[in-house]
Amino acid sequence: MIENSKRKGMDMNDRIQTLATIARKMMLTASQAIALPAVIERAAAGQGMAESEMLAHCMNNGGVCEYLASICRKVA
Repeated sequence: MIENSKRKGMDMNDRIQTLATIARKMMLTASQAIALPAVIERAAAGQGMAESEMLAHCMNNGGVCEYLASICRKVA
């Protein structure tokens, strides 16, 4: 996990609010949403981008959002 979200360009409160917004957009249950931070972090690392960039992709790209939501649903 990312210990210091500021290092990735986003403060902790913004990160939490953004993750909550994305979880609602993905229509995840509470148990599914628990996986979201790790899924976002891993997807960002796999693409060589900051977590904040991946969060922006989730907010603006339905395909990316749905793909990551499907992962959260599978691991829950």
